Amino acid sequence: MASRAVRAFAGREDRRHERRSTRRDAHAVDDDLVRELADVVPRADVEIVMQEWLRMQTDREELLLADRSRVEQKLRRVIERQYKPFNGVPVRFWKKIEQDVQDVWNIYTSNKYPTLLDDITTHTETRQRITLERLLRTAFFIARGFYSRQAFDRIVPRREFERFTLSNTSKSVRCVLSSGGRWLVQTQREIPGVMSRRYALVTEAWPPRRSEAVLFLPP
Repeated sequence: MASRAVRAFAGREDRRHERRSTRRDAHAVDDDLVRELADVVPRADVEIVMQEWLRMQTDREELLLADRSRVEQKLRRVIERQYKPFNGVPVRFWKKIEQDVQDVWNIYTSNKYPTLLDDITTHTETRQRITLERLLRTAFFIARGFYSRQAFDRIVPRREFERFTLSNTSKSVRCVLSSGGRWLVQTQREIPGVMSRRYALVTEAWPPRRSEAVLFLPP
């Protein structure tokens, strides 16, 4: 994971480097990239990525050695700020989500009910985007959103349902993940142009227990 992130980061920085001409830019820390990585990459890997960024700046002689410690301090502050609000999903609850999503997926894809997924997914291309692995990742980050916000219920916008399956899949993903209210329960309908649907976790998932094992990223 870290090596892929480093390569992606290095390519992005190379493109930015072509557009940068002032010494001031050499001291900038990419908050947006840290934010993007922090959501899906362990903290240790993000620190590796940003250290690689520092090395590249030093190699290009954009960053004097005397300046490096100052930028390193800013990097640590940026990374700390991004990870501080994260609260993990309790392992006990994730096991339930994982099993529930698997069970519903088996129903939708079984030979006994061959048309159920087709009924909620009108395009072949959309069906191909919806896989069990992507559904589980979507479920994990939706669940983590509740714990990070320390909220039993919240608005879950369409983009969260489409995060890993891309556009025009929210209806299908929503149907699978909230089917039967096994772990995610819709509590308020959508008001077009005004408000997205509101959801709540089942009562056994809340509140989280003190000192229980949690996951910050999908296993």
